[in-house]
Amino acid sequence: MFEHFERPRIFTGNPPPEGVKASVRIWNTDPLKKYPAVDGPPWVGFEPVVRTLSKIAHSYAVAEYGLGTFSPLLKQTILNDKFDFEDKLWSMFIGCEKDIQKYPSLNLHEISIGPVEFQNRFLLLCKVWLFASVPSTPIYEVVVGEHWHNRFTPRKVVIPQLSG
Repeated sequence: MFEHFERPRIFTGNPPPEGVKASVRIWNTDPLKKYPAVDGPPWVGFEPVVRTLSKIAHSYAVAEYGLGTFSPLLKQTILNDKFDFEDKLWSMFIGCEKDIQKYPSLNLHEISIGPVEFQNRFLLLCKVWLFASVPSTPIYEVVVGEHWHNRFTPRKVVIPQLSG
């Protein structure tokens, strides 16, 4: 089970979230039984999850739109060795979609990115759905950066399930 929390605070204006756990435990490990390296329900520190989401989203933005085409907002989260999960600054740019998907995807992972106009700013919003084939996994929203125009076109990529 992954932590679900509200949308990135840049959109809501809400204060930092309270009670977000620093680690989560994956209870439904049935899909993980395909991978012999996984032994029992693992604990996952949430700080690395926040940093990983930032890295995935930033890398995808650079891959799709190019380096230097937007002003990155996640540099501190990605590069700061003294990243402080407790200060919750990450919640300004990282959150979850409001609705939990009722049905899982047929894909293992899904990622999409596109421009969002918000308060006269053009933001790049990346949606990362890790383990999309597992019920109740959140779709994370990651505000990657700010850009100077709205001519970016939305993009999406999926990673299919392993067969067999």
